[in-house]
Formats: sequence, C-alpha cells, structure tokens
Amino acid sequence: MVAFFRALAATCRSEALATMIGGLAVIDSALYAGYVIPRPSMVVWWKWLSYCNPLAYAFEILLANEFRKLTQAPCALLIPYGPQYDGVALDYK
Repeated sequence: MVAFFRALAATCRSEALATMIGGLAVIDSALYAGYVIPRPSMVVWWKWLSYCNPLAYAFEILLANEFRKLTQAPCALLIPYGPQYDGVALDYK
C-alpha cells in the first residue's frame, strides 16, 4: 500500500488531490476487502476489486488463522456450572 500511495503522490499535481484520491482508495479497499461486503454479495462488475485488493488477502489470511482447527464445544460446557454458581440467579447463568 505504501508504494501505491507514493505512486499516487508522484502522479498528482497537488497534495490536496492526492489526499482525496488516497482517501477514496482506502475506503474502496476497506469496502471490498470482504468484511463489509462479502464476495458473493458484491456487484459482478466490481468483484474484481476484491481480487486486486491487498487488504482482502490480509483479511482472508486473518480469517483462515482464526478459524483453522475450530472445534465446537458441547452445549453443557457453554453454560457455567459447579458449586460456585449455586447461589446465582438463572438469568445470570
């Protein structure tokens, strides 16, 4: 992304124009990374933005790392139990 912004600054005539275009590029990168708009829900002719977007690949790696080897806990382990929870109301268990 740094190289993109440096190239943008080199090609623009003024700092204000480079800042505006850079801001729009950041918004587009965030929108089409796959979190705000998932790839299946993207408009067909804008879907290519997610494949050119380095943030999309970073987000994909982050999700793969987070959900790899995810095991489902049994329901009995999700509800707190034991002698220390005997005096707690059912609303808070």
